[in-house]
Amino acid sequence: MTKTEWFRLMIVDDERFIRNLLKKSVAWENLGIKIVGEAENAEQGLPILERLRPHIVITDICMAEMDGISFSAEAKKRCPEVKIVVLTGYEEFEYAQRSIEAGVSAFLLKPIDPREIKKTMGRLKEQIKSEWEKREELNKLRAKSTDEPQQKAHMSGCRPVVTELLGDYIMKNLSCHDLSLSDLSREAHLSTGYLSRLFKQEFGVTFVRYLLCVRIEKAKELMQDGSLPFYQVGELVGIPDPHYFSICFKKQTGIAPADYRKSLIKGKGVREHEECQNKEKD
Repeated sequence: MTKTEWFRLMIVDDERFIRNLLKKSVAWENLGIKIVGEAENAEQGLPILERLRPHIVITDICMAEMDGISFSAEAKKRCPEVKIVVLTGYEEFEYAQRSIEAGVSAFLLKPIDPREIKKTMGRLKEQIKSEWEKREELNKLRAKSTDEPQQKAHMSGCRPVVTELLGDYIMKNLSCHDLSLSDLSREAHLSTGYLSRLFKQEFGVTFVRYLLCVRIEKAKELMQDGSLPFYQVGELVGIPDPHYFSICFKKQTGIAPADYRKSLIKGKGVREHEECQNKEKD
C-alpha cells in the first residue's frame, strides 16, 4: 500500500494518556490508516483539521472549553466529508446517541477496545470508499450533462447515483429548517431545474413534499423515545415552530403528535400484556 492510498486519521483529546493509548492500541498502518496529526483540545484541533483534511477524526465527548459534540458539529461545517468517531463512557452514551445531528459517524465506548476500533475503522473505510466511487461516477455523469438536451438524455443514468447522494445529504442536514432544493443543487453541482424533474420522476412528488415526508417519518422514529418533548422532536427534524410542527405532523399522518404518542404507549402496553400471557402459558 502506497502513501497516497492511506486513510488519514487525526486524534483530538485533552488527555495525553488517551492520545498515546489510541496511537498504540492497534497497528494503524496494517489497517491502511496513518495518524497525521493530534490536538489537545477542540480550539487547537479545528485549524489543524482544515490544514490536514483527515478522512477520520477520533475525539472525546468530554473536553474543556468545547466538548466533542460541539467540536464535531463545527468540524463537519469546515470539512463535510470527514468521519468523526466519539469516545464516550456508558454514563454519557445516551447523550452521545442524541447528538447524531452533529454529524458523528460512530461511537467507541471506554475503556478502549482494540477490536472495536478495528471494526469501526473498517466500516468507516468502506463508507468513505463508497462515497468516493459515487462522487467519481457523478463527476463522469456531470461531464456528459453540460447542457439541457444532454441532461435529459442522461437523466436515467444519473438517477441511482444522484438520488442516493442527495438522500444522504438530506438526512445529514434534516435539522436545517431552511433546507432547499438550491442547497442540493449546489451540493451536486447540477441545475435546480434538473433536480426538480429528477425528484418528480424518481419519487412522484415535488422536493418540498418529499422533504416533508422525510421529516415526519424521522419525527415518528424519534417519538419512540417517550422522553423527548415535541418541540425538541420538531427541532431535530427541521420544524422548530411547535405549532407548525403539529400542523405538519397531522397533515401527513392524520393524527396529532400527542395522539400518536399515546397510540405508541398503548401499543407497547398491549405487546407487554401479550408477552406476559405467553410466558404464563409456557
